[in-house]
Amino acid sequence: MNNVFISIIIPCYNCEATIEQTVNSITSQVLPAGLELEIILVNDASTDRTLAILESFELNTAKVINLTRNQGRSAARNTGARHASGSHLLFIDSDCSPDEPTLLQQHLEALDSGCQICFGTLKNPNSSFLAEYQNTTFINRYFKQDLCHQTSAHFSITATAFAVSGGFPECYKHYGFEDRDFFLGLSTQINNDQIRFIPASVLHNDHLLISDLCSKLYEAARFSAMLFHSRHPAVYASSAYGKLDPRVNRGFLPRFARFISPLQPWLCKWVSPLLEIDWLPFTIRKILAQSVMALAYARGCFARQASTNPE
Repeated sequence: MNNVFISIIIPCYNCEATIEQTVNSITSQVLPAGLELEIILVNDASTDRTLAILESFELNTAKVINLTRNQGRSAARNTGARHASGSHLLFIDSDCSPDEPTLLQQHLEALDSGCQICFGTLKNPNSSFLAEYQNTTFINRYFKQDLCHQTSAHFSITATAFAVSGGFPECYKHYGFEDRDFFLGLSTQINNDQIRFIPASVLHNDHLLISDLCSKLYEAARFSAMLFHSRHPAVYASSAYGKLDPRVNRGFLPRFARFISPLQPWLCKWVSPLLEIDWLPFTIRKILAQSVMALAYARGCFARQASTNPE
């Protein structure tokens, strides 16, 4: 692969249901004549059939790296970057697939125009309320065009800029905050005129339930939030997450959340069927979903606080 121009890095953890679609959609991309790509698949000690599927791909362009100990998404992405040959890197999640055949070409054109980092959009192709809710969130985040609020699920960056950044902070072992931390650091090294936003999108091929989102937020609050706070205290304290966190905010909201957060698992089960009632206005369902997710985050904060301050 002497002419590799772009390396696609995919962190993989228990993604047996989606990784084949992701890889197949990438190999179907239209590239300019004479250009090659490599796909770097980093198995982060999956416990399902992910590794077997990765090793079954008969592709000259694919490279499989197997981590025998789970190290988290930051370490998996950095491992992929260290093994990359391309002058440009594209990071994409294992449950995402390009929505159009020219996605890679659009990233290449943007990076070749002089920018250092390029973001596309995400779309959830499902018809559920949560898919619509996620799509609204993705669109709002995209149109903010603010580096610090983007997602690591779909972006490209020059290999030089990534190396200078030091990569993703590997202190994050659990879900949440590692991408925000990375982009905050990058924002001090890259000017706004070196950032591009392109219309190309990837499909987020998951079927998340509200209980899944609550579990992720609980995990982020319990294990990742205070790590982020220790590195970026002002940013965290001023965020919506910080306002819910009794460890940094002594106001009314965390106190109220402490009172009702034990009910969160029950409320999640109660809210779940309501979210799929079509005649219920989207705004009402959005409020219900955000409320139960906020309580899940608060419950994670209290669980962490209790474990670090035993009576």
